[in-house]
Amino acid sequence: MTWLLTLWSWIRQDWKRFGWEVALAAILAGVSWGVGYFLNNNTLQACQDERTVLLKQTRQLQAEVDKIHYEGLLSAKDLQISAKDEKILELNRKIASDSIQHLSELDAIRAINQYVQKGKARK
Repeated sequence: MTWLLTLWSWIRQDWKRFGWEVALAAILAGVSWGVGYFLNNNTLQACQDERTVLLKQTRQLQAEVDKIHYEGLLSAKDLQISAKDEKILELNRKIASDSIQHLSELDAIRAINQYVQKGKARK
């Protein structure tokens, strides 16, 4: 509260100087606002336009990078699936081969014929 009293006493003693300082501050504020208003709007619009173009380019580049990345992942998964399919086919052949090996020759021929007949019936 004492600072308020000190300010008031300074204003009463030197009121002309205080008036000039307030007027000068108001004029400078008005001039700086005017310069900012007339110049900054054009600059601001140009910056916003440039930002829009850069964001569009960034989105396009990111889309390309993502496309390449996910194509690589998909091809890796396709290779993995193909390898698993080959492994499954190999194991099915091995199972069929192992089950036939313990049979006699005649039983093996019968089993093969039955297997072939089932395959033709499914088609």
